[in-house]
Amino acid sequence: MRLIGIVSMAALMLAACAVQAAGPPVISNPGFEETVVKPADDPEMLKLANIGWKFLEQPVVWPVGWNAAQVSNITFGISRDNPHSGQQCLQLWGESGSSGYINARVTGLKAGLYKMSFYGRGTGKATLMTPGIHIILNRPMRATWARYSGIFRNTSGAAETSITLQAHGKPVWFDDITIEACDVLEAKRVMEEAQLAAAGKLLDESAKVDQHAYAQHLSAIQHALPRLQTLAAADPIPANVETIKLLAVRLEALQRSTAPTVDEMNAAICYRTISEQLLQELDFVDAEEGR
Repeated sequence: MRLIGIVSMAALMLAACAVQAAGPPVISNPGFEETVVKPADDPEMLKLANIGWKFLEQPVVWPVGWNAAQVSNITFGISRDNPHSGQQCLQLWGESGSSGYINARVTGLKAGLYKMSFYGRGTGKATLMTPGIHIILNRPMRATWARYSGIFRNTSGAAETSITLQAHGKPVWFDDITIEACDVLEAKRVMEEAQLAAAGKLLDESAKVDQHAYAQHLSAIQHALPRLQTLAAADPIPANVETIKLLAVRLEALQRSTAPTVDEMNAAICYRTISEQLLQELDFVDAEEGR
């Protein structure tokens, strides 16, 4: 019996190849720095107020390029208190079982794989979605800023889509929304990070990197690579071959770091997990096929 290495990797690799030559997509006003002041008699603001929207300041300061969903019981505002970058961020809160919704357009897309991210903090739960697809779903926020990411597979090849931010339960602050093309290993890293973060195995941005632990993670990847390369050569499934090739490239880059950052440490943790999972799976296939 033949398995496909990492689950969904074949589909991810095909999608990733399609965007390698594409230019970067564009999100309207991703850091909420561009705003307009809405007068008290603005029809749209009055309509939102009538269904239970509460605005943090009057007159309402609204982010250019973002639109409100007609959902009730929302607290909304542009906040200048501790943005992740720049001068402003967005505060959103769906109360009484509701979810706050605002959305914006993304243009410049090609068919393929994209990594969608935002920085968030707060005490509520946050979601980022495209039409009908949850990219990041009900992720609990922390008190300090952290980056949250998910994978968008643009299988239709649409040049545009919309992204929606949601927050519920308690306040969430959003900043620095990004979308970027990614390869098959980066996509797997994003998916793995969500599980590792939930298990408390990744570092916060403010954490200090343990260089000994960093070296141990890299050593584990390096130890796994020769066996992975041998197994992939014996049964060259394209998704596995590409994943292992990229692991070797990323390992070399991480080994050059003499003062590893938190992002490099978290990458090392993720790549070690990916390499060990793939090695276990390929060893199983190898034993089953009697090689």
